[in-house]
Amino acid sequence: MYTVKQIDDDTWSKFIRLSQQGSIFCMPEWCQLFDDTYRILGVFKGDDLQGGIVGFQRGADFISGGYPVTQFQGICVKPHFEDKYSLVEALLEQLSQDYYGVQVINHYSFHDVRPFLWAGYQPLIKYTYLISDPSLEKMEKDTRYEILHNESKLIQCDLRSFYDMYVRTFERKSLPVPVTYDWMQKFFNKFKPVITATKDSAAMVMFDWRRAYYIFGASTGESNSLKVVWEAIKGLKEIDSAGANDRQIALYKRGLGGKLTPYLGAKNV
Repeated sequence: MYTVKQIDDDTWSKFIRLSQQGSIFCMPEWCQLFDDTYRILGVFKGDDLQGGIVGFQRGADFISGGYPVTQFQGICVKPHFEDKYSLVEALLEQLSQDYYGVQVINHYSFHDVRPFLWAGYQPLIKYTYLISDPSLEKMEKDTRYEILHNESKLIQCDLRSFYDMYVRTFERKSLPVPVTYDWMQKFFNKFKPVITATKDSAAMVMFDWRRAYYIFGASTGESNSLKVVWEAIKGLKEIDSAGANDRQIALYKRGLGGKLTPYLGAKNV
């Protein structure tokens, strides 16, 4: 019924702008930020592209979602597409022929991963907060208080200064820094995110054709960073807080008044 074959960047770029699952993380330009080879597989019915997936080839494995700063990628289907079981099974059959292991983390609008489970994959569940029409009134009381009583002034912040604060944030928590300065510079030059900062904290927000993403945060630890996040997101229509899986991060982002939203995946790696 379906044919799976590799497709080119331009065909995929046009398709994901129509697909509900399409996002900045699925863009070829995003994949080009990384050194690993990426591959795009399309699922066709006759000559009609019904869906597909983009992911990275890492050794003998195929990874679609879960790379550094890559929240999700996963399966994309055309608008109003219903026959997801057969499409997913066709993709899994091809991936199992080409790779030893597969990891897929889907967009939050792709809810059903049962075909993966039926094929013996382990389920993955991740969380984020989606914030629609952000306002102080929607926030938790303590978050609103911290914002209103923070008297820090907004300042200009270049990328080097942001990254230095970003590194110190992870060092303070004894955690590895997810990306290098060279990676962030490539990202910054290609996607033109916006930096909002005070002397003690900074937030970086990027955009695709549907929503904004609070993709990076940094802080000296001298004061809370809620004010700078509020200044970064106020006036925007919809913001993906870009993950809420760690307990401390989840409690922090919950206060901004978003809706807790799961996104699902599976792996056999």
